[in-house]
Parts: sequence; C-alpha cells; structure tokens
Amino acid sequence: MSLERAIKKLNSYELGITHTLVTRYTNNFRNRILRPYDLNSAEWFVLGLVYSKTSKGGIRVTDLAAILDVKTTYITAILGTLRIKQYVDTNSDSSDARVRLIVATNKGETAAKQIETTLRKETEKLLRNQVSGEEYASYLKVMRKIAQLPQS
Repeated sequence: MSLERAIKKLNSYELGITHTLVTRYTNNFRNRILRPYDLNSAEWFVLGLVYSKTSKGGIRVTDLAAILDVKTTYITAILGTLRIKQYVDTNSDSSDARVRLIVATNKGETAAKQIETTLRKETEKLLRNQVSGEEYASYLKVMRKIAQLPQS
C-alpha cells in the first residue's frame, strides 16, 4: 500500500486522537513503574541516558540537551533534581578539566538497571497477546524515523 493511500484511510483527527491516547497510556504505564523510584518520565529519560554513558566516562549537559532536543536549562533543572535524589553526580573530563561530565551514582546505576528490567518485562506482559514482535519492531522503527524528521 502506498503512503498516500495509507494516509487517506485515516482522518487526521483520528490519528491525533490515537496518538494522544497512546501517549497518555504509555506515560501512565511508565510513571506507575517509576513511582517507587521517585522519578517521572523526563527524569527517567535523562537518568537512562546518563547511565548508558557512565561506563564511557559520562556525558556533557549540552550533549544530553541535544539528544533530547531541549534547552540546557531544562536538562540542568532535571539534573539538579536527580542530584538531590542521589542518582547522578559530576566528574571532570580527563582531557579538559573545564568540562563537567554527568555520571550515574551507584544508586543511579542500580535504579536504572532495575527500572529497565521492569519496564521491559511489564511491556512484554502488556503486549504479549496483542502485538507481534515484528509489529512492535516496525512501530519503533517508524517512531524513530518520525522523531528524526526536520522541524519546520
């Protein structure tokens, strides 16, 4: 089926409603799992990124902001909260002492591993009899492509 035909099959308002419902559902699902860790979705996304870069020495605030396509002030505020909760800390870059790298603390690493495991397991349970592995992989592939579209 052509993209044009697929687009014509669904009214734009129906797509908007579906997207909104999926977003609301997945946010509520994720937030329920994050609640015991005193994290919201935005904090989890930042902690997850920091955790993924900790073994490589950490990540700069500007790089976090670029990945998430937000202002550094937004990332700085989230990192402040994560620092208070003792999930992240900063280190100096060994090649440039002026650069501060964000790293996960032991508490942050433990939480990130547990959250990732739980989210994967609960997502699989939720979707097990509803969506095939191929459908889920296609869904993620399409979402990643849409997320990379140039902003107008």
